Parts: sequence; structure tokens; C-alpha cells
Amino acid sequence: MVETARPQFGTAFRGYRPAEVHAYIESMLVRFRQEQQELAAKLDGLQGERESVLRDLEATRSALADRERSEKMIAEVLIEAQQRAQEILVQAEAQAEEARRKVAADVAASRAELNRIRVEITQFHRDFSKMVESYQGSAGPPDLQATLEKLRRVAD
Repeated sequence: MVETARPQFGTAFRGYRPAEVHAYIESMLVRFRQEQQELAAKLDGLQGERESVLRDLEATRSALADRERSEKMIAEVLIEAQQRAQEILVQAEAQAEEARRKVAADVAASRAELNRIRVEITQFHRDFSKMVESYQGSAGPPDLQATLEKLRRVAD
């Protein structure tokens, strides 16, 4: 800023000397114009800085909004994934339980079938033994006796 000291002018007939006053005013105008140019340059610089800061602020706001949208989307995806994982787990547990029941039913059916076959084999063995005994009592040929003995071993 221009500092103005109280000027002192020499006196002349009827007041101050006009040349000194005009010189002072001229020097003040030069100083004011210089200061005005300096202030205008500073103002331009500050306006440039302001525009740069505003651009940076807008970019930061935009980036923040993008980040918030991304975070929200990620949170939604994670929640959905957790829900889907829970559904899959429940479904898998139900399928596993159904498979266990089916295997248990199949095992029970296989055991029942095995027991039925054992009973049939035992009955066949008894019937076959009775038949062999009844045939032996009638004294059949010896080669038939050997064949029946082989059949008995196979049945056991």
C-alpha cells in the first residue's frame, strides 16, 4: 500500500507552489498506478489460485462421491453374498440330511434283502440236504454221490 506522509509544500504568493504540488500529485499517481498494477497482478494470481482450489475441491467432491457409491455398492454386494451363502448352506444341509436318510433307508433295505437271501440259502441247503439224504438212502450210483458232494460244498 502507498503510505502517504503529510506533504509539505513551500509557500508562494497566494498559497503553495503549484509546481511542487503538481510534482507531488504526479509522483503519487505513479505510485498508485504501480500499486494498482501490483494489486491487479496479485488479484489475478489469487483468482487463478481460487479457480485451481475450486477445481481441486470439485474433483475431491466427485472422487468422494464415487468412493461413497463404490463403498455402498461393495456393502450391498457383501450383504447379498452373505445372504446367498447362508441360503446355500441351509440348502446343502437339507440335501445332506436327505442323502443321509436315503443311505440309511438303502442300508436297511439291503440288510433286509441280505437276511431274506440268507433265509432262502438256509432253506435251500436244508431242502437239498434232505434230497441228497433221501437219494443216498436209495443207493444211487457212486458218481452221482460225488456230484452231490461237490454241490454240497458249493452250497456251503
